[in-house]
Amino acid sequence: MDKLHLVSTLEKYYLNGIVEKIKLQVKDKNITIKFVAPNKDLVGYVSASEFDLEDIEVGVYDTSQLLKLINITNHFLTLDIVKQHNIPTKLLIADNEYNLDYILADTTMIPNAPTVTEPEYAIESNIDIEFINKFIKAKKAIDTEIVSVDANYDENNTKVVRFTLGGNEGYNNKIQFNIPATYEGIHPQQLQFNVNYIREILDNNKDLTFGRLRISGEGLMRLDFTSEKGTSFYLLVAKE
Repeated sequence: MDKLHLVSTLEKYYLNGIVEKIKLQVKDKNITIKFVAPNKDLVGYVSASEFDLEDIEVGVYDTSQLLKLINITNHFLTLDIVKQHNIPTKLLIADNEYNLDYILADTTMIPNAPTVTEPEYAIESNIDIEFINKFIKAKKAIDTEIVSVDANYDENNTKVVRFTLGGNEGYNNKIQFNIPATYEGIHPQQLQFNVNYIREILDNNKDLTFGRLRISGEGLMRLDFTSEKGTSFYLLVAKE
């Protein structure tokens, strides 16, 4: 299989080290991964096609190590599973130079991603690569752990979602920018989210063909992405 496709799929949940432990399911050469961050303030789902493996569920305990192994290989890989007593124990990865063994984890040692009952979303906006690049540039320019998000109006009286990085007080350094949005009636008050989560989610979904952001009054943000070979979505809980 294509190395870049494999790495991209893993990085969509790994998020530069935010999530290490996952259960990976393969069915009909399609992969699905449900995951939860250690603090349980982020849950998500990644799916992708074109995985040449048998139908199986395996545990990945150390995604950092798995990515390090994959990253030394060339462009095209073969994958296989070793079992003992019908239990998956190793993922075999090979190219034209290397044969690599990655030890699989007992799936009972991997936390289950919780099922979230989602509310109605009050605010909705499409997101694209322009917004992704704008958000990442803003985060690089200012040292902050929080992004404040609220529904607002721009200078043309157009409905927007406004992002504020760096605090709302007048004496704070800050960056603000908008994207067009839709909402009706009373919209949620300003909410604060983990800016690093959003940055990593956006950075690892740059291959999107479609993206959407939704926010609920109960303090939940949902980010959805579609690419040529898969989908992903993320649910973020607002900070209190």
